[in-house]
Amino acid sequence: MIRKHSIFFVLLLLLIMPTSWAQERAIRPVETNVRQALVIGNSKYTHTGPLRNPANDAEAISSTLKQLGFNVMTLTDADQRQMDQAIRKFGADLRGSNGVGLFYFAGHGMQIEGENYLLPTDINPSNEFDVTYDAVPVGKLLGQMEVAGNGMNVVILDACRNNPFARSFRSSSRGLAQVIAPTGSFISYATAPGDVAADGEGDNGLFTEKLLQHMITPGLRLEEVFKRVRADVQQDSSNKQVPWDSSSVTGDFFFVPAEGVTTTVTTESASNQDFATQAWDVIKDSEDPAILEEFIKMFPDTPQRNLAKLKLMTLKLSPSPDVLPDNSLSGEAAKKQLLETKECVGCDLTGAYLWKAELGESNLRGVDLRGAYLRGANLVGTNFNNAKLNGADLKETNLQKAIFCNTTMPDGSINNNDCKKASQASPEVGVVLSGETAKKRLLDTKECAHCNLDKVDLREADLRGVDLRNVSLTKAYLWKANLEGANLEGANLSYSNLELVNLKDANLKKANLQNARLVETKLTRANLRNANISDVQTYKTQFCETIMPDGKIENSSCPQGSYQSYAKPESNGILSGEAAKKKLLETNECVGCDLRGSDLRKVHLYQANLADADLSQSDLRGSIFYASNFSGANLTQANLEEASLRDSDLSNANLSNAELTSAKFQGTILRKANLTGAQLSKARLDIADLRAAILKDTNLLEITFNGADLREANLRGAILKDHWTDYTKFCNTTMPDGSINNDGC
Repeated sequence: MIRKHSIFFVLLLLLIMPTSWAQERAIRPVETNVRQALVIGNSKYTHTGPLRNPANDAEAISSTLKQLGFNVMTLTDADQRQMDQAIRKFGADLRGSNGVGLFYFAGHGMQIEGENYLLPTDINPSNEFDVTYDAVPVGKLLGQMEVAGNGMNVVILDACRNNPFARSFRSSSRGLAQVIAPTGSFISYATAPGDVAADGEGDNGLFTEKLLQHMITPGLRLEEVFKRVRADVQQDSSNKQVPWDSSSVTGDFFFVPAEGVTTTVTTESASNQDFATQAWDVIKDSEDPAILEEFIKMFPDTPQRNLAKLKLMTLKLSPSPDVLPDNSLSGEAAKKQLLETKECVGCDLTGAYLWKAELGESNLRGVDLRGAYLRGANLVGTNFNNAKLNGADLKETNLQKAIFCNTTMPDGSINNNDCKKASQASPEVGVVLSGETAKKRLLDTKECAHCNLDKVDLREADLRGVDLRNVSLTKAYLWKANLEGANLEGANLSYSNLELVNLKDANLKKANLQNARLVETKLTRANLRNANISDVQTYKTQFCETIMPDGKIENSSCPQGSYQSYAKPESNGILSGEAAKKKLLETNECVGCDLRGSDLRKVHLYQANLADADLSQSDLRGSIFYASNFSGANLTQANLEEASLRDSDLSNANLSNAELTSAKFQGTILRKANLTGAQLSKARLDIADLRAAILKDTNLLEITFNGADLREANLRGAILKDHWTDYTKFCNTTMPDGSINNDGC
């Protein structure tokens, strides 16, 4: 009974506190010395003529803002990804500052159906709809600034120039559209809505030239600065250009306050982050799981949520073997925790700078330290069980008594020297199987991921379809073994005997085959992309439809007149080879055709119909298939790097092990598609329909999922880092670590 009363009291306190804080903050204006600015100037457009002034304008504005006390991030000639990343970082910098945020853009801008877009330098739209995907919407910027919860936001858009792509558009609206400023914001346009401004003849545009003059005048309120700018621009342009603004600010702001004047920003209420911070201070010492669970529900999108979840885990029973804590820390947050606590289990510290760091006796189980700089660090007794150290700099480090078990070392090898020690030091970590124990597990269950099978005798073993990802098979004896369809991605097969082994349809991506014996080995349709095949011994090795390390298709062993010719005769009325390709290019349709291995690079087709077609191992790099039908198509191991399939239908398509780097799938239907093992790094999947899609073991580095539907999708084992998932729908979604995401149910 007492426990229930205590929970009720704490929760009641949490509900009452925001009201009192909000009242206090609304009554007393908050003084601010925090000034953050993001300045972008785009002059050198790749696909249209350059602009004279934007880069100069940006540099001049940045210099002035720095003198006025702003922390300034400056970009010139930025592409779409750079602009997106900068806006996100700007929003993150503003959060919790309760200060002033200022955004300035000079360059091309345009409106599409009443929405304003800022054009990056790499944009090349063929129609209005391309702009909505390839440009940066002003609404995205305003959203970042609004959710930051800071005191005041100022947006300055010198982006009202003529549309350089107007000829390819069906219709074109002049200038920018007027936007109602969100609460606490001030938006200034270089000219009136619907009008355009000239680029200018001097070093700076006319609008920016006048702004630079007046923003340094002491004692001028924000609104007064832009009134003077408007008057001067209007006069010097003979009324052809009239700057415009929209405001909903309530406090006074001075770029340069008059003597004795204090800049104030009035905030309406405490931000949710402030509330979470103070609420956490109230309950952080609680040992009651019920209170922590309620806190997690009340504050799902705050950093304190992870602290609460971590503490809740320590209060419950120990986790089952092989399960790591739910730790989503990465970047500077992960580095800070590591340096302060010497523990960061499962953290993402890719590329971290940890020169001469004191990390003795640290717990780094499952941490990702790929490419990290650890030179001279003290790592005595550190637990590296299941850690990834690929490409890390460990020179001059002290690794005495460090624990290595299933640890990927800088050279890519697997270190299992201390597996027994690791299991004693950390009982909750599963022991990595090796030797005869691992062999028995493999033969009994057909699975032994991450096992150590060095020097194991597996001659004539039936290992079809086994999962041997990242397994160490150094000097293993696999004579006449059947590994058809096996998954050996990342496996170490150096110096192994693979004579007469069947590796048809096997996945050997990133495998180490250095000095392996491949005599009379069958590699038909095997995938060796990015594998190490230096110094391999080959004799009568069978290559047919085999993807080599450089991505090329090797057909040297195909029977004469078969696949290598790509010109199979028609059977059962199904077109194939060059005949199928000819029909596709002439009629925009080839339903159910056999186009395996076809060269379709840089093909441009609109509303093509390739339903149920076989395009496996085809080369479609740089192609455009806008609003096309690929439902049920087979695109296994196809190369679609930098291809565009926007607004197309790929439902139930098979894209397993396909190369999709930098491909564009905005608005595409990929429902129930199979993307297992595909390379999707830097791809665009905004507002794509990926319901029930299979994305297991997929590379999703730097992918964009904004507005995508991932309900019922399976991402187990996928590499998901530096991704963008604004407004993405998750429900019963299997995440890379095997957890289920129901945030959007």
